[in-house]
Amino acid sequence: MSNDPMGYITERVKVPEEFESVFSHFYFAGNDSDEIIKKRLLPSFQTILVFSFGHPVEITTRNNSIITVSTCLVVGPIK
Repeated sequence: MSNDPMGYITERVKVPEEFESVFSHFYFAGNDSDEIIKKRLLPSFQTILVFSFGHPVEITTRNNSIITVSTCLVVGPIK
């Protein structure tokens, strides 16, 4: 797990062996600050599962549409 001084927490979690044919890894990100943090994730033709366990998460698409995720979202495959 890595923490930066601004309160952004990230971790790449290995999946159990029985799920390796479906998922490569889980990526965890959290924000412990009051500031809005923007990060760019660049997957390549993979499915992304987004879960929000607190405040809604906003995802901005390539054409600048904003998707608000209040609980969970499955997106894929994306490039």
